Amino acid sequence: MYNDIAARKASFFKFIVIPFIVISIFAQSYSSAFLNAFLVDNSKVVELARSRIVSNSAQASVILQNVEKYSEKNQGRISFTHKNGETSVSVTGEFWAAGLRLFSIIVLYFWLRPFFAYIRMRSEKLKIKALNRYNNFYRGIFSYFLAVHVIWFFTATLQTFSPEELLRATIYHLVWWLCECYLFYSFLEPSLFMFVSGVFSQPGVNAPNRSSLSIYGKLLTMLIFLVLVPMAILAAYIYKDYFLLNDLKINALILLTTSIAFLVGNLQLLYKSLQEPIDILAEKMQKLAEGNYDVSTSVLFNDEIGRLKLNFNSMVEQLKEREEMKDIFGKYVSIEIAKHLINNHKVDLGGENIVATVLFSDIRNFTSMSESMSPEEVVTMLNTYFAYITEPIMANRGVINKFIGDAVMAVFTPHLGSENHVEDALKAAIEMREKLANLNNSKKLKVEIKFGIGLNTGPLIAGNIGTEKRFEYTVIGDTVNVASRMESLSKALEHDIILSESTAEKIGEEFSKTLKLEKSDPVQIKGKSVPMPVYKLIGFY
Repeated sequence: MYNDIAARKASFFKFIVIPFIVISIFAQSYSSAFLNAFLVDNSKVVELARSRIVSNSAQASVILQNVEKYSEKNQGRISFTHKNGETSVSVTGEFWAAGLRLFSIIVLYFWLRPFFAYIRMRSEKLKIKALNRYNNFYRGIFSYFLAVHVIWFFTATLQTFSPEELLRATIYHLVWWLCECYLFYSFLEPSLFMFVSGVFSQPGVNAPNRSSLSIYGKLLTMLIFLVLVPMAILAAYIYKDYFLLNDLKINALILLTTSIAFLVGNLQLLYKSLQEPIDILAEKMQKLAEGNYDVSTSVLFNDEIGRLKLNFNSMVEQLKEREEMKDIFGKYVSIEIAKHLINNHKVDLGGENIVATVLFSDIRNFTSMSESMSPEEVVTMLNTYFAYITEPIMANRGVINKFIGDAVMAVFTPHLGSENHVEDALKAAIEMREKLANLNNSKKLKVEIKFGIGLNTGPLIAGNIGTEKRFEYTVIGDTVNVASRMESLSKALEHDIILSESTAEKIGEEFSKTLKLEKSDPVQIKGKSVPMPVYKLIGFY
């Protein structure tokens, strides 16, 4: 909406003086038609027109009570008086009115000068005054119109009517003033403020002080000034046979022309202040729905559209903050676990039975390796190592449940998105082997790293473990313990990937054809009374 080039071209003469002259002419014609329709009685001249077929103003002017009586100008007169050899000069009539109105325009110019000067030059010295004028722009303009009418009333109109006509003349000027205010507003809002409002946007201030008509107010004033009142005036003219008079025919024609002209202007106002902002907001909402959070919009006014934009910006900030929190805490708590808890509305203590494949991975000889390193070097090494070997876990729909020193515990289960959990776990293990080889070949670490991976499949308990104030979503049970034992066996069996028998038995027939497994002799597993055979994952075809 904000156009800086157009804003810099804004000037007092272009946006105030010329529109004021044109709008005053239109408003006078409008109020003239209103006066003749409702405030004066032209029945005598209508009767005269019927009886003598008189319809032009030259013949009817004797009794036609038209607007000229209330806007009649007393011609200025300069008189010279000679007395006692001295000459005095007196100035009366319209000269005073013209002079006062000219003075009022000069006062208005100097009041608005900081506003237009700041728009053109962006001088910080003028910013405070310009912002004050911006926030009180319409108050100043409408007060100026009122002052002009008061001057006109007391210097011209007051001298041409009788005391009993005071109320009628006052209503006439009041209608004229309201018309000027409304028409000037409908001109300025789309033609000036839609361009310059961005200049006065203050950093950190979302709701500007400058108010605008509400949507209801815009539609209501448009309906009153451009539909209801013109129709009422025309209906009165028809009912009273005023169309017999050429003067009032011209009044009606000017009224229609004025209403049509400003109807077009009001449609532009409605488009600029309603349709266009809503269209832009809808476009930004679509971008927001696509995940683009850089869609905040400018808030220029504090009307309904301004409040809608303000709330939209607030919503964007909150969503952006939530996304940042999700990204940050997603590095501490698995996104899959968070989604599961949200979808099931379960964040209380307790667990549920699930079937899963658990993967444990641990660096071999980590203790002796870390003795020769500083704490910072240990952390750097672990972060580099984890960056490589955790990627295959997440890529194969696994959930990293926790890091235990140099060890990683991951869970593959339909419960958290891995339907073929055995295959996913085996693929992850093979890819972890490849990633570790890539890491060692990259020479990013001072020492070569070897790891062991253990996998086991079976039932376990998944849920929140801890207290009401602090708990952790984890998995527990014999399946987890056996998976940890499989990882421990990798060192004794001198192989990096060890599968339990329960995992090997659950490999699908088709997928098993792509694997090369080697069954070991039964081994004693801690916590088990009977030795169990385990499998080495040799390769992947």
